[in-house]
Amino acid sequence: RPLFVTNSLSGGGAERSTNIVVNALLENGLQVGLITINDGHGDLVAPNCTVFELKRPIHGKFFSVAAAFIDLQRAIRIWKPNFVVLNCELPELLGSFSFGKFQLIVVEHSSVPWTNRVHLGRIVRRILNLRSALWVGVSNHLSIWNVQLKPDYVVENPILDLVEVNRRYSGQITRLVFIGRLSVEKQASWLISLGKLTSLPVLVIGDGVLREDLETQSKDSLVSTEFLGFVEDPWKKIENGDLLIVPSAFEGDGLVPIEAF
Repeated sequence: RPLFVTNSLSGGGAERSTNIVVNALLENGLQVGLITINDGHGDLVAPNCTVFELKRPIHGKFFSVAAAFIDLQRAIRIWKPNFVVLNCELPELLGSFSFGKFQLIVVEHSSVPWTNRVHLGRIVRRILNLRSALWVGVSNHLSIWNVQLKPDYVVENPILDLVEVNRRYSGQITRLVFIGRLSVEKQASWLISLGKLTSLPVLVIGDGVLREDLETQSKDSLVSTEFLGFVEDPWKKIENGDLLIVPSAFEGDGLVPIEAF
């Protein structure tokens, strides 16, 4: 009875790939559960398994994290898993203090995890290592930060079977497109700078803490930029003449360019 833990129902490659995995396990006859910690939108891939939505406010502080831990432990007690699979920082934090008769599995989704909380990340990783957690990478190029050089296992993220588009488009580029979370490491501001240099309009699909800053940059730069926010299926917004740009400072397996290809 595996139990997966993610930040939310949607939000990035970790959430999307986890939803695909739990559905595949369910189709193969396993009893599988999913805990989502933060409140948020649903994903294009809806998990069909039992889901425990903790609905923590996305900008909640210490007390919301403590409440989420209590709810997580309650879900573990109800589900009685033999494996708990932790995906990303907040699940690692809460999972490191969880208790029960189960094997912890930590999935390394990023080449640079815990960027904003390095000291806390080192403590959490040390606790997880002391608890004999297994470490899984989603790409052969990833090592496990602050624990060991190589993961115990490498399991590449699955992707959706998307409708094939014309990959041989050779017409004029008419718009620059960004898809992803609006956070520092994704570097969406590059597209506005490129829009100014090329006089091309920009489409930004996704949301995050930097949205207001990017909107201000766009106005100050006189770049025609459309911010769509969260879109369940961003590929429906892509048109001939669009150029997708992925300027991330770092990635795990880069789900957006993989799906785009």
